[in-house]
Amino acid sequence: MNDKICKAIISITITLCIVLTGFRATAFPVFAGNVDEFSSGVHGDSEIDAEPEFGQFLGMVDGLKYSYVSNRCVTISGYGWTSLPTDVVIPDTVVIDNVSYTVTDIEQGVFSEHTGLKSVALGNNIQVIGGYAFYGCTGLKSISFGANLQFIGYAAFSNCLNLEKITIPSSVSTIMESAFGGCPDFDLASGNTAYKMEDGLLLTQDGKLLLGCPANRTGSVTVPDTVVRIGDGAFIKSQITEIKIPSSVKEIGGWAFSSCNKLNTVAIPATVSSVEMEAFVHCESLGSAVLSAENVGEGVFVGCDILREVVFHRSVKSIGYRAFSYCPELKKLTFKGYAPPEIAGPKYNSLGHVFEESPLESIMVPNGRKDDYRAALLDKIPNANIITETVTNPVNP
Repeated sequence: MNDKICKAIISITITLCIVLTGFRATAFPVFAGNVDEFSSGVHGDSEIDAEPEFGQFLGMVDGLKYSYVSNRCVTISGYGWTSLPTDVVIPDTVVIDNVSYTVTDIEQGVFSEHTGLKSVALGNNIQVIGGYAFYGCTGLKSISFGANLQFIGYAAFSNCLNLEKITIPSSVSTIMESAFGGCPDFDLASGNTAYKMEDGLLLTQDGKLLLGCPANRTGSVTVPDTVVRIGDGAFIKSQITEIKIPSSVKEIGGWAFSSCNKLNTVAIPATVSSVEMEAFVHCESLGSAVLSAENVGEGVFVGCDILREVVFHRSVKSIGYRAFSYCPELKKLTFKGYAPPEIAGPKYNSLGHVFEESPLESIMVPNGRKDDYRAALLDKIPNANIITETVTNPVNP
């Protein structure tokens, strides 16, 4: 190959590289400099040359970061303030690179645990509030919803302990569990066809799922007999002293009664098949519990400071990891079943065992069943000698 041909090839190659590089830089710019100047592509005065991909970051306006959803709609995906303002206003629309977008979503966890946030005003175009979006915003006092809100995600406002009374709009069609766990007071706008308030409790329209109880609720509460499931976080931090659970209930969700510090006794009927993770964690006034649920989940009664006695009916088949750990007054257990339940977790005195830091002194079992219980519980309790028999004869399943 002669020199002229080689030089021609090199020249063509360089030209192509310049053209291609220039094209790539134009079509897919690399962000540099102020985030407000970021462009997701080359737009005309009002048109998008190529639709951005779902989730693509578009830019930041007035401290709020926006990512693309679809059809000229964007989600708030973050913020650029070094410290979050006390008052946040979510706009109806936002202009980025001369293109107008409708602001429809707030992404999961965007404002989570920002304790300095005091008020939020949502634009009328917001349809979706993602899970944990405002979780743990303990300084948040007020929030105004837009007219088109449809979806409130899991734990979206959970542990917003100072949020003043809020009204869930009639437009909302989906509320995930624990959405308002620990919120002092809330109600439902008239005309909502998906949910209802009954005796101050938030329920699905068919009454089968209990989603929430305002944390400022006091006294005794009777769960409606239509309820099949008490949802995750439904009663978090409520001030109730008694809960009456009907036989219609099949499931009690995780953290359902977490930190109900005035709840002093609980009886769970045999119709309940499962009590999920940490359902009664840190119920500081709970002195006794009667359990008939088939499965008692992980950490269900962790940190119940004055829990002294627990009765397990014959229907209890399993007790989860750490279920009764850190109950410093728990000294007596009574089992009424013919066969001992399966107890999860490591051996006694091992980190995380079912009765960790709980000073058991007495375990009562049915007449004639001591040896079986000793064999089953031997490595889960301080010593086998604390197991004694009652005069009650067991019911052999």
